[in-house]
Amino acid sequence: ANCVESCGVTRYRASLLPAETERLTMDATDYSRFTDRARRVIDLANHEAASLGHDCLAAEHILLGLASEGHGVAAHVLEHLGQDVDTLRAGVARMVAPGPQSLPFHDFPLTPAAKRTIEFAHEDVQRLGHSYVGTEHLLLGLMRVHDSVAVRLLVDADVDPNEVRNEVFHLLGHPELIEDSPGDEG
Repeated sequence: ANCVESCGVTRYRASLLPAETERLTMDATDYSRFTDRARRVIDLANHEAASLGHDCLAAEHILLGLASEGHGVAAHVLEHLGQDVDTLRAGVARMVAPGPQSLPFHDFPLTPAAKRTIEFAHEDVQRLGHSYVGTEHLLLGLMRVHDSVAVRLLVDADVDPNEVRNEVFHLLGHPELIEDSPGDEG
């Protein structure tokens, strides 16, 4: 089964995903500029995918990794907005069918939404003039992938993606960016 099928994405939702052959502007699996916390988020996301029986790493797994990391900017923003990992995990389980069994942990391939999340994180790094990818950049990137399960999960919980981005910009000391929130270009 491919990632779309095994992650429980319905045919309707699969039609919302960009083509698998979409050319990406960078290698989304290059974690060389990631902070230790951002790398830990990706590890936690892979563990979340494995525990749900999914054989791919999707945007919702990155959201769970961000929430469960616990100490980075992203975890603080999510907590401030009332989003804890247990509630988010239950929401993912409702929205995405779990696999038949938990899988052994390993680095799963990225879905198109997860790839776009990481690409957008790199774009935000450049835009903010930073030299690293932190949890805050992953969260900013995630909020730009409007068709992802992760964003729909937050929206269903009455959390506006722009509010998330604005909270990150506020914590980073970039008030000039607070109403400038680009959307998904892909």
